[in-house]
Amino acid sequence: LWRPLARATMQCKRLVKAPKPRGQIPHHCHNNALPPSIQGLVGSTSFSHLVCRWKGNYKGRASRLLQTTVTAAVSSRKDSGQDKKSKTIYVCEDCGEDFAQWHGKCPSCSSWNTLKQLKIAKATADPNLGGGAGVKAVAGISERKYLKTKQNKDQSAWVLADEGPKLLKDISIGSDKEFRLRFEDEEGAEFGRVLGGGIVPGSMVLVGGDPGVGKSTLLLQIASLLAQDQNGDTQNNCVLYVSGEESIQQLALRAGRLGVSPEQTGLYLYSATSLEEILEVTSQLRPAALIIDSIQTVYLPEARGVAGSVSQIRECAIALLQLAKQYKIATFVIGHVTKMGEIAGPRVLEHLVDVVLYLEGERFEHHRLLRSVKNRYGATDEIGVFKMVSAGLQPVLNP
Repeated sequence: LWRPLARATMQCKRLVKAPKPRGQIPHHCHNNALPPSIQGLVGSTSFSHLVCRWKGNYKGRASRLLQTTVTAAVSSRKDSGQDKKSKTIYVCEDCGEDFAQWHGKCPSCSSWNTLKQLKIAKATADPNLGGGAGVKAVAGISERKYLKTKQNKDQSAWVLADEGPKLLKDISIGSDKEFRLRFEDEEGAEFGRVLGGGIVPGSMVLVGGDPGVGKSTLLLQIASLLAQDQNGDTQNNCVLYVSGEESIQQLALRAGRLGVSPEQTGLYLYSATSLEEILEVTSQLRPAALIIDSIQTVYLPEARGVAGSVSQIRECAIALLQLAKQYKIATFVIGHVTKMGEIAGPRVLEHLVDVVLYLEGERFEHHRLLRSVKNRYGATDEIGVFKMVSAGLQPVLNP
């Protein structure tokens, strides 16, 4: 590649030295009369648009000719399949913006040392799919015949437009109490109050907190309460708890310590890290709620990077969001936090979900605070107070 570019560079230097009047195009620079070195480099690429815009001194014309020549040569090599290397970008862990080169300070959010290198392979997905690995994973559910969907539906859409746009007054969802999943128990009522009065079907909730603060304990208790209230012996009334950090036996042991009755028919425990397998099981059960513990431990085989990387977290979150919106499954995702107290991974994760909750508290203290920093279905000024005891987290009704 560099030999023809070197010849093109020498030709451009000759154009600069050519004693031509200002504003007149040199003879060799007309279209179809380019130097042989440049013609062989760009092939059939047309330079008529460049010739028509040439103005100013010869140095500017020569540099633009060389720049266009290099661009055309690289594009020609890529189109012919000679360039097999993957593209390298740098993604900010805080805001999710990507850049072509590394910066010590992110130009978008001004955070320092947050840009991570990411290699993107050449696109091999169906161009009509409209998404990446996460969208392909959800679309593949119907292809594996685990999920029956209507014909002629766009599998890549997050929300299916079944009946087209409607006026607000024509949309019937019933009362807010009927639409949300509510808890009868005091423990669940404290959690539901932070969410705005209950769980909205199809919503996606991100729960973050320090290690050992009680995130898994809280959500396992909430799963048990939902399974009791939903009477999980029928479809769409069960709850699926998926852990990528513990085995099924360990989950059952912890559930027994929390006082969860083993006779419950609506609580399913599952240990897996492959999101494709999780999507398949979810499509079979069609639960009312899905809990993922945690987003940093699951992965998609078709996405780049290891589990917990920026690309994996982003693609897995998109797949779970699409599943929740299409099939009205309330999805809870546990997220690890960094040493700065923020959710680990790209900031786009917090933008995708509907609700972001933080469980806070000192490791050697008994009380925990559950606060909402984002809530599309309620206020963000509600705080839930819990106390850690031997049987799990209990609500403090009068703090």
